[in-house]
Amino acid sequence: MEDKSISLPKEAVIEKLKKISELYLETRRVIYDIKNFSPVDQYERKCVVPTFPGNYENEGTRRSLEHSVSHEKDDAVKQMEAVYRRTCAPKKPKKLPEPIIKEFTNSELRELEIKKDTAKTKSKVTLFVGIPILLALLPYFNNFLTAIVGIAVFAICVYIFLSSKKTMRQAEEKYTEIYNAAMEEYNQQKEKTLSEYEQQEKDYEQRQAEFERQLSAFLDQYCEWREQYIQHIDEEKAIKERLENDRKQGVNHLYEESFLPAKKKLDQYNDCLSEEYLPVIDTLIDLLRNGRADDIKEAINLYEEIQYRERQLEFQREQEARRRYEEDRKRQDEERRYGEQMSFQREQERQRQREEKQRRDDEERHHREEMSFREKQERERKQQQEAERRRQERAEFERKQAEDRDRSRQCNTCALSGRCSMSFRRSNCASYRPR
Repeated sequence: MEDKSISLPKEAVIEKLKKISELYLETRRVIYDIKNFSPVDQYERKCVVPTFPGNYENEGTRRSLEHSVSHEKDDAVKQMEAVYRRTCAPKKPKKLPEPIIKEFTNSELRELEIKKDTAKTKSKVTLFVGIPILLALLPYFNNFLTAIVGIAVFAICVYIFLSSKKTMRQAEEKYTEIYNAAMEEYNQQKEKTLSEYEQQEKDYEQRQAEFERQLSAFLDQYCEWREQYIQHIDEEKAIKERLENDRKQGVNHLYEESFLPAKKKLDQYNDCLSEEYLPVIDTLIDLLRNGRADDIKEAINLYEEIQYRERQLEFQREQEARRRYEEDRKRQDEERRYGEQMSFQREQERQRQREEKQRRDDEERHHREEMSFREKQERERKQQQEAERRRQERAEFERKQAEDRDRSRQCNTCALSGRCSMSFRRSNCASYRPR
């Protein structure tokens, strides 16, 4: 483009550039209007979508169901049935097996069992202790004192045995009474639990049957609503196509009636500046007005120089930012390596402490085991000594019992037993005279 502004004075050039800027801004405004043109929607809607069918606790559930399915798809009815079942079906009990009832327990019964076992044990002890004592005293019943002791022991044993039997009988009767009453209460509670469980099942079945009827009515309503919804969607698509045609026509009208005349006017008036510099024409005007350039060519060269310097500065800023980034990354790597090294050293120290603690624990365990072994040996030695002492005491006791039996037998069979002053006090009596 031939620059016809070279012969013009500076003020005239500035005025000319201002006029070109106004014409250029006019073209930009028209382009903006073209890009953002939207036709007015004046089309009448014949299909109105009614409220989504169904009765719900809140509107949130209604909206959730309405937007959970793509109603235009062929299987929309099946999908809506599945969603409605998941959302509105009565909640099934967590478990429908037979109810678990606690086994029968009663603390009073346990006490009676203990009492009965105690009485049983007493009766057994009486039999196993009293009878041997009576059998042992039987050979000496010719002595009056021995006979009295034997009869007293026998009477005590019989009393304990009979009282134990009576206690056992009373405990069993009480046990049977309490057990029957408790079992009756337990069975009543069990029947009540089972009846409640059966009632819950019946209620659930009734709610399920009611839900099935409700679901059938809902699906019929949904099919009708879906037909109107699809008609509404089809109508909206047709209106959308019409609005798109209206938009294209409006854009063409603006292009032909506004943009082309503005562009033609700009091209006719602009004979000094190429389109490349039209976006920065205000910057060129400022350079001329501030005296930094005397004509358009100098203003363009100065603008290019400024842009070049800004690019250089931007490049330097990028280089500086890259350098700082590299330094930061290097510093972070060094900090990371240092942290890893310190972590490794700390882990080694912890490992050493664990090994040292394990070694001490092993030593303490070995020491405890050794002490336990020694204590066990000492206990076994004491137990052996105690067993030996008891064996000796038992042998001494048996020896004395044997001497007492021999002495009693000797005196009982002696002809002088009624007149002897040493009766039942001396073994191997020299004055012994058999009867």
